[in-house]
Amino acid sequence: IEEVNRHGKQWDAVELVEQLRRAVQPGARKNVGYMGVTNTDIYSADNNFLFGSALPGYGVMSYRRFTADFNKTTPDRRRLLKRASMQCLSSIGFVFGVQRCSTPTCARAYPHSLKEHDAKSGELCQICRDGFQKIFSKL
Repeated sequence: IEEVNRHGKQWDAVELVEQLRRAVQPGARKNVGYMGVTNTDIYSADNNFLFGSALPGYGVMSYRRFTADFNKTTPDRRRLLKRASMQCLSSIGFVFGVQRCSTPTCARAYPHSLKEHDAKSGELCQICRDGFQKIFSKL
C-alpha cells in the first residue's frame, strides 16, 4: 500500500478506495466488486470518521470503531461480526450501485453513530433485497 494521507491514526478513505482501484484494475474482471477491509480508523474530507466508503466497483470498510478496544467494552465476537457484516452489506451495495437505504432497521441504513448502527436489525429490508436482486440479475 502506498503512503496514505493520515489524520492522526486515521487513513483517508477516499485515497484507500483509489489505491484499491489502482491495485486491482490491471486484473479487474467485469461484474466483480472489490472491497478492502482495515482495522485502521478512516475518515474523509467531509467526515471526521467513516465506517466505510465506496465508489462504483470498489469500496473499503474499517472495523476499528466496532472493536471492544476502541469502545472500552468487553470483547464480543458476535457483536463485532454483526457490525462488520452490516457495514460490508452497506458498502457492497454502493459498489454495485444499490441506492442508500432510508429504512432505519435495515442493515444498510446510514448510521450517524455506533448506537444507531447497533440498533439496526442486521437484515436487509425488502427495498434493498430488491435492489440487489435487480443488480445481480443483470450480471
